[in-house]
Amino acid sequence: MPISASAARLAAAAARRTTGTRVGEQCGARPQLPCTQVESWPLCQACAHIELLRAAQCQAGEAPHPQMAARLLDEGRLAVLHVTYTDRGSTDSGKRRTPSAAHATALGPPSCAQQLPLPGPAVHEPEPSG
Repeated sequence: MPISASAARLAAAAARRTTGTRVGEQCGARPQLPCTQVESWPLCQACAHIELLRAAQCQAGEAPHPQMAARLLDEGRLAVLHVTYTDRGSTDSGKRRTPSAAHATALGPPSCAQQLPLPGPAVHEPEPSG
């Protein structure tokens, strides 16, 4: 059955069509959006994001860590949070007990340390019937 589109409409539709590849080079994914070129590889959005994170990690690995951390702390753009949980051991069957508290220490403007109680496991009451 012939279509009602004219040659001009078909040409306009072909011009609007994306020319980017739809297959990721590393993972083989077929995303809905065209792949992004990263270092001459067509990558899906997820792989492109991972590659950008890897590049940022490599760049951060080359920087002098103590000096950079001190500068970021001084500028107020960085806070360091360290959390430790209480160890309540294991049950007789060997299952680890959930921690009852956490000790949080924050370094940055302002610095603080605090012991925080943690809620126990949720208890679900049966719904009253009737």
